[in-house]
Amino acid sequence: MNSRNILVILLLCLCCGAAGYVRGGSVEAARGRARLAEQAETSAREAEARAAATAEAERLARRRLEEETARAAAVAGELSETRSRLAAERRAFNRRMIRVSEEASRRCAGLSADWVRLYNEALGLAPVESVPSDPAAGAGAAAGSAPAAGSGLQPGTPVTVGPEDLLAHVRDYGGYCRSLRAQTEALLSVTEGAKP
Repeated sequence: MNSRNILVILLLCLCCGAAGYVRGGSVEAARGRARLAEQAETSAREAEARAAATAEAERLARRRLEEETARAAAVAGELSETRSRLAAERRAFNRRMIRVSEEASRRCAGLSADWVRLYNEALGLAPVESVPSDPAAGAGAAAGSAPAAGSGLQPGTPVTVGPEDLLAHVRDYGGYCRSLRAQTEALLSVTEGAKP
């Protein structure tokens, strides 16, 4: 073979190599673009799925908030109705209390200051004092005498408690207890309903 043929063969090999290189590069570039397009499509689908999940979570949270708000408003309404009912019952009780107390006052001399002291101790309204060992020593306060120390009465107040005073106290204390119960039940209703 002569040198010219060798040169032609070499040129031909070089051209084939260059053409293969160019062709391979364009094929690889096409594959790269396809991979990028596939990744972009996958990312778009994932973003769409995340957006849909977020929207659904927001919708569920909004609905739960609306339900809880409505339930809390209903409980607050029930509590308000209970308070109104208790106030109406108190007014009705006051009217009956005056009538019944006037009748009882004609038959009852009242309760002594010692009785008031013990009553207040039982409710935790006055400090507990040491009780004398001799029951006769503690019975020295007769009706009309000064209030016993620690009785919860201020000096100058009457030493007897009449039926109206006792009923007024029971009315107030009972109203407090019933109101406290209604509030506790409303609070329990709200907190128990809020549990997931």
